[in-house]
Amino acid sequence: MAWLGKHLGALGAPNIKNRVLLALLLVHVGWISIHVSLVANEQINPWKLGGYGMYTVPNPRPRVRLYEGLAEDRRLVKGGYYSRAFADDNRRFVFRCTEISQNSLENFFRKNRKLIGKQLTVVVEERAFLHDPIRTEKRVRGVTQIKWKSDFSFDYRGKICGDQYLGSGSILF
Repeated sequence: MAWLGKHLGALGAPNIKNRVLLALLLVHVGWISIHVSLVANEQINPWKLGGYGMYTVPNPRPRVRLYEGLAEDRRLVKGGYYSRAFADDNRRFVFRCTEISQNSLENFFRKNRKLIGKQLTVVVEERAFLHDPIRTEKRVRGVTQIKWKSDFSFDYRGKICGDQYLGSGSILF
């Protein structure tokens, strides 16, 4: 570091300017290191938050799929429901291992009233990069099951990145 500071000083620029440039350089290098580490541990989407991890894999493109039913006989709910706000409420799945929040589920049902009372399974999928042979394929990142207790309250449980979570919510209009 002393070497870099010495040579920046030799350029004849004011000392404060050199210090600011050096600080910015260190912050930038630090963020690159942190971002690559988080991507390697699959904690964040490599294509988000301005890091260089995006150059290592194709964009995972997280996608929410909604199924009616809780077991193997569940059926995909075809269109007609609003999910963009759901992804926004869950920070567009930038943080890959964050559970689906109670608030996002409540907001989802407020915008999709026809789904209230239905037992649902929310599946978050993303593309995974595989090395042998080189290809991408869709993989399930997380699953959340929703069971209604009454007309306006529900329980949910899910699993994402191997961690389980549960909670309950209610819809107030």
